[in-house]
Amino acid sequence: MITSIPFLQPRSGLLPGLVATGSKASRSAPRRPINTVVDEHSRYVNTKVDLRKSRMDNGVRGAREKETGMAHIELEELHSLAEQALIGVDAGPSLEVRDAALIWFGLTSSVTALAPDAIDEALAAALRHGASPAQLQEVVSLVSGLGVHSLMTTAVRLARAAGIATRALSPEEQALWDRHVGDDPFWAGFERELPGFLGAMLRLSSDQFVAFFDYCAVPWKSGTVRGRLKELIAMACDATPGHRFLPGFRLHLANAVALGVGRTQIMETIALAARVPLHEGTR
Repeated sequence: MITSIPFLQPRSGLLPGLVATGSKASRSAPRRPINTVVDEHSRYVNTKVDLRKSRMDNGVRGAREKETGMAHIELEELHSLAEQALIGVDAGPSLEVRDAALIWFGLTSSVTALAPDAIDEALAAALRHGASPAQLQEVVSLVSGLGVHSLMTTAVRLARAAGIATRALSPEEQALWDRHVGDDPFWAGFERELPGFLGAMLRLSSDQFVAFFDYCAVPWKSGTVRGRLKELIAMACDATPGHRFLPGFRLHLANAVALGVGRTQIMETIALAARVPLHEGTR
């Protein structure tokens, strides 16, 4: 019995309303959004995360944030950001089951979950619904990049502490900047979400700067997973209960919308992310 993949049910392998593309049922059965299905079938979700218990009133939350210096980001805030980005965006179709399986595989494989049983079940489900090993590896390469968020959170702080945050780039550094960043609109949007990060990282370590671009490029080289799906997976990994990284969430949300992803798939992806289990240890 599959119990930890929210879009699958024990008998048919699919929750009602989510049907495999090309099947006879897919031409006649109504399709319901995954977020509705997940809510209705939450008993199938193997997670110890109770989102309701995580809600605090504004006063308590504000005091906690002031005390710890850490933001407490509710699911409702993600929904609000999504709604703002989705103004004027058509609903569009629901996620295909294979795409949902790849998203769930990415979520359960991410460093903030690393849930072995859920990974095994997501892997089996993705293969069963037509995903290839190359696509699954590409998803793992993509979500493994969550580690760079440590760089994103510390680079500007470290550069300021070292007194080099505003130092002019050397000719060698400028050449690296021009080669990897230049006037690419993607990195312009990246800079808006994480102002100063790329420059600080370059000033701190040109080796790290080059390695960042090389590593982040890996899942985009083979192209076995569509760009819009990769953006949804990346967005999902920045929206989990254990890792709500708003700069990345906003960036990948905007990229997904720009690539033509509709409202339904965005909200379904957020619903999947909300159900991913927290990492509780690896033996």
